[in-house]
Amino acid sequence: MAQFNLVTYNCRSVKSSDNEVRQLCDKYDIIMLQEHWLLSHDLGYLSMLHPEFLSVAKSAVNVTDNVLIGSPYRGTAILYRKAMARNMVIVDSTDPRVRAVKIMTNCGPVLLVCVYLPVDVGDTECLESYIATCAYVTVLCAECDATQ
Repeated sequence: MAQFNLVTYNCRSVKSSDNEVRQLCDKYDIIMLQEHWLLSHDLGYLSMLHPEFLSVAKSAVNVTDNVLIGSPYRGTAILYRKAMARNMVIVDSTDPRVRAVKIMTNCGPVLLVCVYLPVDVGDTECLESYIATCAYVTVLCAECDATQ
């Protein structure tokens, strides 16, 4: 794999912006989404948006014991062309603000990280969340054997 096009898009609910996401699928090879607003049992919806795409996603809501815990207004996903699947390695992430894939290219492995950073409302909790997310991404990059 030598070349690909990618875009990032804060969709603020993929179900209400599915037409825009489909249009992005027509133009790009990789789409990084923030704020898809899907629950874990709805994540398969992303792989059905376009017949040429697969997805890897994380919900920001824990639904264990049928109790919703977390903010539904988050969630990250990476959509990629099915033709690229053999070159993709899903990077495990426990943080719903972070999704990552490693693409095996002619130049070596390339790490792509989709991040939804917390909104700055000026309080300490927001700052701590921001620092924690940045630290998580830093560790993810350090532990990955990607060259780019």
